[in-house]
Amino acid sequence: MNQQGIWEQWINLHDRMLRDSNPHINPDRLAAPFFSVPDDSEGQSRSRPILLVGKATAGSWYLDKYYDAKSKPIDQRVDERIERTKAFLKAKIEYGAGASAFWGLWRELKDGGFPVIWSNLAKIGVVQGNPPLWYLREQQGLAKETLEAEIRQYNPVLVFLVTGFFGRDEIVCPFLKEGRRCFEVTGSRYWSREYASAQPGVLWTSHPQGKPKETVRAWLDKAIELYEAASSWPSDKH
Repeated sequence: MNQQGIWEQWINLHDRMLRDSNPHINPDRLAAPFFSVPDDSEGQSRSRPILLVGKATAGSWYLDKYYDAKSKPIDQRVDERIERTKAFLKAKIEYGAGASAFWGLWRELKDGGFPVIWSNLAKIGVVQGNPPLWYLREQQGLAKETLEAEIRQYNPVLVFLVTGFFGRDEIVCPFLKEGRRCFEVTGSRYWSREYASAQPGVLWTSHPQGKPKETVRAWLDKAIELYEAASSWPSDKH
């Protein structure tokens, strides 16, 4: 399925979650869907991107704008979500990343000349905090499918997951095909896999919020190491 079809599935899933009778899900807690976009910013010295994957959006993610477009055809609803992400990232580039540890990581990579595509494991967040387990289970299958589709679409050299335990059993381990052998990523511990011709490299760490600077620096150094090691593959043209 193409990227447009994936995004339409997320809008349909959000509509279902709003009217779902699941007692574990409060529709009033749902944020609007989030969609990733390519990195088209200037000043990049490499051609292929890093896919930087967080947990979920913070806050309502322009829920009012999403509801304003609710009566429009689904392709226009997809376009509205894409434009929200583009506008958000443009502001990050023009006005700075702010105090968030995640966006500090994003800024470090971009300042190093790497194209960085922002995504999240959960494309449907909640208005406060991260999606609880039941909210995550509703989207886990589509979330894994979407991560795989993003890799096909964006062709990243590295998938940098800064998600820790969040979505580990529901999304990350099925994506990595590690099954019951999936690692516990806590503190400064991380899991990595080198780039191969049929798959990008992977670096999976905890979220950088609250972590010592030297730990986050070590993750960044590992990400760059994995990225640069891929340049030795003859099929790559960075």
